[in-house]
Amino acid sequence: MVCCLSTMPSAKDIRARNELFAKKARETQNLRGSKGPNKRGLLHTHEERQKTSKVVQYTALFFLVLLGGGFVMEMLFLFMRSLNYA
Repeated sequence: MVCCLSTMPSAKDIRARNELFAKKARETQNLRGSKGPNKRGLLHTHEERQKTSKVVQYTALFFLVLLGGGFVMEMLFLFMRSLNYA
């Protein structure tokens, strides 16, 4: 029985396989001719949106709660008024 210990692919083979994979990825993602850090076409390019500041978020939440509370109070007022005249 012959046992071969050198079944690990060489760095050159791994690089060639990766480049073949990268070429297929570029073709499937329409990234032909892309260069730089995204030359393999595997990086996700999305722009991060600026987050609104906490002051703006809490102020907006305060006004929404205030508006909702006013609406509920108005409905309760109309309901109680309708009970008096019934």
